[in-house]
Amino acid sequence: NKTFREFLSEVKEKTLSCFENQAYQYEELIEELSLPRDTSRNPLFDVMFSYINIDREELVIPGLTLEGYDFNRNITKFDLSLTAGEIEEGLYVSIGYSTELFSEATIDRFIAYFERIVEAVTTDFDKKLSEIDILSFEEREQLLQTFNDTSVDYPREQTLIALFEEQVQKTPANTALIYEDQELSYEALDARSNQLSRSLLEKGCCPGMVVGLMVDRSIEMMVGMLAIMKTGAAYLPLGTDLPEQRVVHM
Repeated sequence: NKTFREFLSEVKEKTLSCFENQAYQYEELIEELSLPRDTSRNPLFDVMFSYINIDREELVIPGLTLEGYDFNRNITKFDLSLTAGEIEEGLYVSIGYSTELFSEATIDRFIAYFERIVEAVTTDFDKKLSEIDILSFEEREQLLQTFNDTSVDYPREQTLIALFEEQVQKTPANTALIYEDQELSYEALDARSNQLSRSLLEKGCCPGMVVGLMVDRSIEMMVGMLAIMKTGAAYLPLGTDLPEQRVVHM
């Protein structure tokens, strides 16, 4: 809920206070922090902002003339670097980025977001940060409408378990479930859920009963959900105040 004016004031204050420590040796700081070292990465930060406000006037020495040379650099030392500098017309901004991490389209979006932020705060310097809209109309439609348009028609006369068992018969070896570095085929997922389902039935689980499922997001969570549905019971998070609630520890 801060306004841009308040935020800018904070950044200014913190930046000026940092100058008190600018003479601190970088190598000594790294050693003092005891950071894990990786020769392929910068040990302290991955993103850098630099502001160039040096005098760009031509330097003349008797018998020698020096002037700036513009050249294209195709190598970046950081994941992302933002450089701003002064020119006669105002400011220029350039972005350097690691092509292994960012695509050109992503950087183009970042630039568009930055332009919208600048436009918003120059129009209203006291605009709240939470009120700054960085998305274009097209992106907002894509996020809220296109990506959420996930409805798929399916045979309404069949249950989810029946559809799952049908898929097991069609493609038993295909991957049905992926979580982090773990995978289960349709056949393996069916076998594990059947095993747990039998165990639940032995413990008194029956159709219409509510079973509490206490497990973190994992392969086991999906196995438990399928197993409970195969018994005809319903699963709900533990703690729900319902009659005939039974806890089965997996």
